[in-house]
Amino acid sequence: MRMFVQDAGELDALRAAAKTTVTALLAGMHAIRPGVQQRIVESVVESACWNSGAHGTDFWPWSMSGENTVFPRDFFSLALYDHLNKEMRAGELVRLDVGCEWQHYQGDLGRTVPVSGHYTDDQRETWNIFVAAYHAGAAVLRAGVTVDQAYEVWRSELLRHRATAKSALAQHAIDSWSKRENVPFWQIHATNLLAARPPAMLPAGMTVNFEPIASVDGQGFFLEDMYLITKEGAELLTPGVPYSAEQIEEEMR
Repeated sequence: MRMFVQDAGELDALRAAAKTTVTALLAGMHAIRPGVQQRIVESVVESACWNSGAHGTDFWPWSMSGENTVFPRDFFSLALYDHLNKEMRAGELVRLDVGCEWQHYQGDLGRTVPVSGHYTDDQRETWNIFVAAYHAGAAVLRAGVTVDQAYEVWRSELLRHRATAKSALAQHAIDSWSKRENVPFWQIHATNLLAARPPAMLPAGMTVNFEPIASVDGQGFFLEDMYLITKEGAELLTPGVPYSAEQIEEEMR
């Protein structure tokens, strides 16, 4: 259990890693547009980590668009020299997943953003429902909570939107994602020197990433922040990054 709980010095390093990672993720968002290569965005993220005082990235940043957003395809990039590089196209979504390293401690943060700077109507509805479920799950994170309990809250919030969902994409997403077997990569992981599977119950003093990962109709959806688990709740360590479709579009402008 000790390896999961950070002391004051470790937490200072993790806070610094988180802060610089926010800067790097926003830089990556600003670099995304139609016709740009994924690796150009990745290089912008790497540079932003160094320029904000971190020791570069702690993992090669993922700026994965189109079919590359769908897990487990993303993992293929780790074995290929070009990291599945492709030109990003209007209408596609991007999995932007980045982390800066600070004294060997890891940052980790991500959003699903539109290549064109604007979601399509069905992407917008689906993403905003995804965000609502994310906030519901994050709200229950605290010492003693299990990953399964957080998923059930996330799932319940999804289902709450089923009767009002208008697009076929959002309806299909809710029907699919509300079955645990259809979101095998949905996770909460410990974050310190390495990312790791957390204990059965989250302990106070542990830094985690809440990271729902899902896909529907060939499009990947994902959202991730860093949190410090306490007895009272979870402290967000990566504030200042937009969530809703409208907020993300405004940031990308």
